Amino acid sequence: MILQSIEKISKEIFKIFKCYSRKIEPVSIDEAFLDVSESGYCQGDPEEMARQIRSCIKTDFGITASAGISSNKLIAKICSDWKKPDNQFSICDDEIQNFIKTVSLKSIPGIGKVNFKKCKNLNMKSCNDMQKMSKDELIKIFGSYGYTLFNLVRGIDNREIETNRTRKSISVEDTFLHDLNDTNSCKQQLSILYTSLSKGVNRPTLILMRSEKFI
Repeated sequence: MILQSIEKISKEIFKIFKCYSRKIEPVSIDEAFLDVSESGYCQGDPEEMARQIRSCIKTDFGITASAGISSNKLIAKICSDWKKPDNQFSICDDEIQNFIKTVSLKSIPGIGKVNFKKCKNLNMKSCNDMQKMSKDELIKIFGSYGYTLFNLVRGIDNREIETNRTRKSISVEDTFLHDLNDTNSCKQQLSILYTSLSKGVNRPTLILMRSEKFI
């Protein structure tokens, strides 16, 4: 009965996600990646979108949620842990290199207890420590996973959102408080929308949403 209730709430929460993004990757019953690059909500502001989603979840279900916002899955995931259980955190592209150096290796996917013990034995605790190792050295220590680690500790993660939906076109939209009655106003807004669209083409904007507790 409790499991059915949790599943029902989870489905309702995912309905909220779908209002903000067409590209959603479920991670678990209470966690998902949202690609909001093409979203027209909140004038394309991902931080405001995350705030609204968290507010809706808390108001409708009494559940707190955390959110991590960045341009790749790794950083979005780390950001979601940074301010949990009831907050959000974002990192821009030009902040990733400095930020990742401060991150513990425990936060890197796939490290696990065994690999983390290897890291400690080599006096490596942070991503900054591991950045001092060459790719060949990491492969020698961790096998083929060393190649992945070399990129992850530098904040590089090229994994895409995994959905069944194939993107055939790209678009961007917005809703205006007042009608645009003249050509100049339309041109000005088109310029803004074009800028928003071009940013979405170059780099995705990902939000990792996580519901912390079902009550």
